[in-house]
Amino acid sequence: GDYFLLRLFKNKVDYCRIHGYDIFYNNVLLHPKMFGYWAKYAAIRAAMVAHPEAEWIWWVDSDAAMTDMDFKLPLEKYKNHNLVVHGWPHLVYEKRSWTGLNAGVLLIRNCQWSMDLLARWIKFGPQGPDYEKWG
Repeated sequence: GDYFLLRLFKNKVDYCRIHGYDIFYNNVLLHPKMFGYWAKYAAIRAAMVAHPEAEWIWWVDSDAAMTDMDFKLPLEKYKNHNLVVHGWPHLVYEKRSWTGLNAGVLLIRNCQWSMDLLARWIKFGPQGPDYEKWG
């Protein structure tokens, strides 16, 4: 419950403090139809707009914990990428399954390409015209 989520938030605050990262925490529903896991896309977009100086936004779900406090994001490795998402290649490419990607932790560059991606991604959510078809 709440105690567990509070401990996980403190874990993220400690990690950010160690590495000099800013933390953006949101517990408000930014769009009435974007609930549950769809709420993250509105929160990511809000962070991108509110912090144009940030080159990257690192989304970590509230139920995830930082287990290696010494881990540093290898941003140089991703210099030619705008989105980094963990996934299982056989599920994505062979099975063509949306469950092959883990959107619970993702790294997204704060740029127009990413804003365009989020705008397209959100259309599949509850506010999109085809939600009943895809939902």
